[in-house]
Amino acid sequence: MTFDFTINWGHVLTGLGLFLGALGIVYAIKGDVRLIKAELDSMKAHMVKLTDALIHIGRQEERLNSHERRLDKLEDHK
Repeated sequence: MTFDFTINWGHVLTGLGLFLGALGIVYAIKGDVRLIKAELDSMKAHMVKLTDALIHIGRQEERLNSHERRLDKLEDHK
């Protein structure tokens, strides 16, 4: 069995097409990764705001519980 190592224009065009196709896929994936990164950064900022809001709500709940305990003590003394 012998192999023919000659290269013709068909081989060159096929190789060039494969290379350009792979380059296009890499470029498309790179754009998707950038978009996902931007969305994750946005979500991180929102999570920080939500965390702050939950801390604030927790503090308010503790204040309300403290006021409730004080009122209960006042009612018990009367």
